[in-house]
Amino acid sequence: MRYCSVGAGLTLFYSLLTAGLYETRTIPDSTLAGAVAFVATQPFAFVAHSKITYSDVPSSRLHWIRFGAVAFISFFVATGSIKLTSFVHWPYWTGLIVGSFLVPVVNYLVNALWVFRARTLFALHKTER
Repeated sequence: MRYCSVGAGLTLFYSLLTAGLYETRTIPDSTLAGAVAFVATQPFAFVAHSKITYSDVPSSRLHWIRFGAVAFISFFVATGSIKLTSFVHWPYWTGLIVGSFLVPVVNYLVNALWVFRARTLFALHKTER
């Protein structure tokens, strides 16, 4: 539930920022507007997920590095969704919708399994002798 709440807020922030940059022609290219909005959203995303979604996980320096790797992949999914819709001459907001479904699903899985929970799920367990 926490992930859904935080994710919905971040998706709304990203979408509104993308639309605002593009619709006001501050950035006249929808893919570039989405890229700028994505980068601007990431610091908020990290803080929100580390403080709310995964507040039960002890803080680690590795979280920033892992989160950055996930954000890098998500960046291409989000901006690629917008670029694909412009390529097929659909409105940019259809790319926002596609990305709004793809990015959270992928991010949830990777964040839950690797970024914030790596020790409990992927640590090698030594057997006692």
